[in-house]
Amino acid sequence: MKVKKWGELTLVQKIIGSVGTVFLLLILLGIFLPGEAPQSEESTESIQVDETNKKYDLKGRAISEELKVGVENQNDFDWNDCRITLNDDYHYEMDLPIQAGGTYDWGYAAFTKDNGEKFNPSTHEAKRIFVYCKDPNGDFISGMWEW
Repeated sequence: MKVKKWGELTLVQKIIGSVGTVFLLLILLGIFLPGEAPQSEESTESIQVDETNKKYDLKGRAISEELKVGVENQNDFDWNDCRITLNDDYHYEMDLPIQAGGTYDWGYAAFTKDNGEKFNPSTHEAKRIFVYCKDPNGDFISGMWEW
């Protein structure tokens, strides 16, 4: 194959060669020159969060006094269907929710064993309280405090 000099090429061949060269240069520039990252558009749409699968933790504080014990609900939701257990075997079932931010206390006599025996602070020491309640999803959550 004989290579022609520039002066031997026809006008059409010169145009095609020039366009091809420019095209090749543009491709090389696009490959090797850093470009700007595409700008992401910010959305102003509100996002709906599905709370039904959210997991909750019971946050609170226990109170122990001479004649009563109690708990403070430090969550931003009510604790429902609560069972309060004192020293592992004395129980109290709550009929009402323990409201968010609320503090509830009970006299020791409110706590009974399964056999009906009431907690007696004269013969027993309150050592721990266990709270077992339902969260907003209806799932049980719990907390335990010791004194």
